[in-house]
Amino acid sequence: MTDVEICNLSLRRIGVTKKLDSLDDSPEASVESSTCALLFPLMRDRLLETYEWPFAHGRAHLTEAVPVPLRSDWAFAYVLPADCVVPRDIVPESDRSPWTVEASDDGKKQWLLTNVEDVEISYTKRIANPALWPASFIDALAWLLAGELVMPLAVSQAREGVAMKRFELALDAAAVVAARQGRTQDTDPTPSSIAARG
Repeated sequence: MTDVEICNLSLRRIGVTKKLDSLDDSPEASVESSTCALLFPLMRDRLLETYEWPFAHGRAHLTEAVPVPLRSDWAFAYVLPADCVVPRDIVPESDRSPWTVEASDDGKKQWLLTNVEDVEISYTKRIANPALWPASFIDALAWLLAGELVMPLAVSQAREGVAMKRFELALDAAAVVAARQGRTQDTDPTPSSIAARG
């Protein structure tokens, strides 16, 4: 599926029959097209943040960004990869050294701060190509987007509740599928939000 097809699916799920040919946020675009263009990447990244999806898993060796401590309580600062949605851990997973993420002083970058030298991290990549997404992820994203489209498109508010309940079910199903694709012994296959509902 494409971005446009997923947006059309989301619109259909809340009863909007208008079919989009493209996502366009120009002043001449329809409200449906401009709203989808605005919300789609945000909802995609929001869902990518939710869980350690195997299809979006990445590793990167980080180069030291500054030669001196950036903060008094951290020895090293590293620039996160440009495609990083969220860092997950320092590799290997057995290394439980503390780390945190902070904005740089100029607000233009995100640093990973740690006392570990020569860092490799595991992280969730921003995978923007829907052809690489599992069907279960697409289903969950379409429901999440559907719920977010209700208010700006002035659709019946009852549809938002239905869409978000369907999203939670789809997220549960997608997490189960993802957990079957392999994990390390220390990885909990269930997102904390899902576990809390159990």
